[in-house]
Amino acid sequence: MLEDLLRRDNEGVLDGRILDEVAEKIKLKIGWPRERWQAPPRRFLDAFYRAQRGLLEQKMLFGQRRERKRG
Repeated sequence: MLEDLLRRDNEGVLDGRILDEVAEKIKLKIGWPRERWQAPPRRFLDAFYRAQRGLLEQKMLFGQRRERKRG
């Protein structure tokens, strides 16, 4: 889902406020320190996406596959 949002932002068809909201929700969920919230939403989401993807790919190397969420 995040990959799709970032792609739509690249295409210029996404309201920037959506990135703000998504970044805020992720920061709250992962317990991101408030003193580091000043990072621009797009920059934060790009970094989060790369880290998350790297973690999932690493788990796949060790045979820990994750089923796709449906819904």
